[in-house]
Amino acid sequence: MFVEYDDQAKEIIRQTIERQNWEKKEAETTVRNSVLHKKPKFSKKVLDMRVVLKKLVQKMEYNEAEIVRKDLAVMELQEMEAFQHQLESLIQSKLKVNVQKSQQEIESLKQRIKQGRNELLAQRKQDWERLVQYHNNLQQELKLKQKKQLSKTDNYVQKTNNLIRTIAAKTAVDLSIIQTPHGANSGLYSPLHLTGSPRSLTQSVQNTPR
Repeated sequence: MFVEYDDQAKEIIRQTIERQNWEKKEAETTVRNSVLHKKPKFSKKVLDMRVVLKKLVQKMEYNEAEIVRKDLAVMELQEMEAFQHQLESLIQSKLKVNVQKSQQEIESLKQRIKQGRNELLAQRKQDWERLVQYHNNLQQELKLKQKKQLSKTDNYVQKTNNLIRTIAAKTAVDLSIIQTPHGANSGLYSPLHLTGSPRSLTQSVQNTPR
């Protein structure tokens, strides 16, 4: 069960990262297009040198103009590179916001997955505890039934034994009454001639002449 859950969680994370990568490319394209229209703002020094260069050319002072032109080209290139660096920093700063949002989304997703797994584990634990409790209840109920059955059996055996003892005791009393000494003429009632149940013996004793 947890293997299936973990596999599904990995697939969800993979799909989320894939979507984020596509969104990152789209965002980068949008941001770069938004700064293409921006033009560098050259420093006052560069602007002044352009004015000087123009005047030198107008005066036909070409040697001096060439020197100024070379210095101006170096300064313009430096400021253009600085401007490009600023643009790239601006782009990366805007993209960084999207990267942070993506990371937060992944972390939040992982937390939800972890929470879901813990809830699933807790639910499995509760199910197991209920199953164990149900089994224990069944065992306890079975023991109680067995105990009651044994008690009933013991009571039945005890009553049966008491009944047997009572019958045996009555039979012994009846025999002592009807027995006669050896050699007497009442051999008809000798123990050797007594047959039948204890009830019939009792009736015989009652009918014996005194």
